[in-house]
Amino acid sequence: MSLLEFNSPNKKTASKGKQTRLIVGIAALAATVAIGSTLAASINLNSGTPVEFGQGVAQTTACDNDIVLTPYSAFVNSVGEGSFSLSAISLSGIDSSVGKCANKDFIIKAYDETSGSPLMLFDSVNSITVTDTGSEFTIPTTSGLSISTIDDSSFKLFISSSHTPIGAENVYRFTIESQEHVAEASYTRYELGETGPGGGRVFYYSSGGFNEVGAPCSPVCHYLEWAPNTWNGGVADPQMLGNPDNTNSSGATGTALGTGLSNTNAQLTDSTPYLADNAGPAFTARPYLGSALTDWFLPSKDELSLMYNSAELGNGGFRSDFYFSSTEASDTNVWYVSFISGNPLSDNKGGYASVRPIRAF
Repeated sequence: MSLLEFNSPNKKTASKGKQTRLIVGIAALAATVAIGSTLAASINLNSGTPVEFGQGVAQTTACDNDIVLTPYSAFVNSVGEGSFSLSAISLSGIDSSVGKCANKDFIIKAYDETSGSPLMLFDSVNSITVTDTGSEFTIPTTSGLSISTIDDSSFKLFISSSHTPIGAENVYRFTIESQEHVAEASYTRYELGETGPGGGRVFYYSSGGFNEVGAPCSPVCHYLEWAPNTWNGGVADPQMLGNPDNTNSSGATGTALGTGLSNTNAQLTDSTPYLADNAGPAFTARPYLGSALTDWFLPSKDELSLMYNSAELGNGGFRSDFYFSSTEASDTNVWYVSFISGNPLSDNKGGYASVRPIRAF
């Protein structure tokens, strides 16, 4: 992985640097671009000379060791003020020959400075997958995203300003991974807001996929859907007390996308001295059978945050309340997320909050 560190935006020099060290592993090798606090900032390649944002930076991937990534920002007007948002990303200098990057997928993600979870690039999309066919570059049909093939070695992605592109100040680095092409026809496509196979609302999509451990779609899931707010037979999400065993840990400590189902299952299993949840949030959410599917679960901390931050939040019928996650913060505490502010809170497992199950597919 090659890493670019944030450099002061006051510096005006503009040149390129390249790190040639390769890290080889089971997964595809990733290249990383750190872009600092705004997309107008300067970036540099490790200790190299700063590069002004908007210029290309040489990168190393598994299929080519000299690809150039260039991110772009644009000013977006809003009522009373405006801000800079991510508007485009280009890759150039790609070797599209057979044995190199032909028939490979490039997966592009963005991160802030501290979190290990990728940011939403726009709407509820946290990664962009681009396929190199050898003669052109293609993307799955995705509302708000378009691509232009410049030639057989370069392309440019365009993000619509009407699809909530990420604010420039939120992005610190990009990563690029290359992997063998996954056929686009290998899974059914859904738009955000559509009814999912479980009868819920699709609120999250990852073109590159994620692993919801234990789900039928594992190891490559692409979507999350939440249950309708009437899922428990009432007119709104049920409010209840938390896990009856609020002094022992079940081991359900996963916070990331992909850990909600395994957390939920752990909370429903006796593990001395822990006693399985027999009345709380996991016990209530897991048996839900939307569309006769049996893989519903209580979301992890990060999955619950994805729900709140989704462009579909206003269509979800959520209470103005704290919601339970399946992530334990300690033996006695669990993570909640406020659906008023979006802020997470570590508090006693036995608290009183709302519950909404989700599923991955």
